[in-house]
Amino acid sequence: MPRRVIDADAMWSSSKLANCREELRVEYAWIYGIADANGNFELTETSLRSLHGKAYAPLRPSFTLQNLKILIEEFHRNGLLYIWEENGKKYGHWIGSEKPGRLPALKHRDRYPCLKVHVLTQDEQRVYLETIGLDSNGFSQTENEAFPTGAELRAQAASKADATLARAAANGDETEQFKLINWKSFWTLYPNKRHESESRAEFWKLPVTDMPSAVASIEAWEASARWKDPQFIPIAKNFLKSGDWKITPPKEKHVGKERSERNLRNLGLHPKMDVPPR
Repeated sequence: MPRRVIDADAMWSSSKLANCREELRVEYAWIYGIADANGNFELTETSLRSLHGKAYAPLRPSFTLQNLKILIEEFHRNGLLYIWEENGKKYGHWIGSEKPGRLPALKHRDRYPCLKVHVLTQDEQRVYLETIGLDSNGFSQTENEAFPTGAELRAQAASKADATLARAAANGDETEQFKLINWKSFWTLYPNKRHESESRAEFWKLPVTDMPSAVASIEAWEASARWKDPQFIPIAKNFLKSGDWKITPPKEKHVGKERSERNLRNLGLHPKMDVPPR
């Protein structure tokens, strides 16, 4: 089987997953590995029974086949899973699974067995996502027709394709939104607001998993002795590039000693002089 990797940060910050029923959210990580090297998997009744027997029956027998069907529909309805019909069979594709690092590299995928079905393009996925976004109630299917056919999906998307693709491109994916939220927090908190564009470019180079730490580091640095004088606060670009956000800032040096020296001066004594005996 091909290697399938879950982007944990993207999963934890996913607004689509957050829209799913709470008791079903954790199942996303549990069944993510069912897809082939292209992120596709079959969703016929036989395939669902096989999936349930492999993923749930041995370890979680209380999670029934009907639960699995509800789960699949929930992920589909909230834009995590694209479902279509091809040659009389239903297939699913994990949206976003084709992003770098989540599946084997494209040049290596021929090493693994893959379903002989259409490989979805990102544009097709964007149109689909926009389509379900336009319907506040999701797809209204009956219990016997849980999923729309490919023709129905294409018909729903066709009239909106140009406008929805433009909006999707402007909005970006969830990882980009997560990065933007963290950048805005960072820039709001950072005290030396110069060279914003260069600082943002440097922030964008950070691993996504490190961005919240960079934001959180500002509070500790502002409380440190080094940043007491604004002239010693570096521009954000240099702060990020140097990796200072990873460092625990130095505490105030010898606060007790400084207080003692100040008291000696108030008594007219030099701090370096020996204190006269009492």
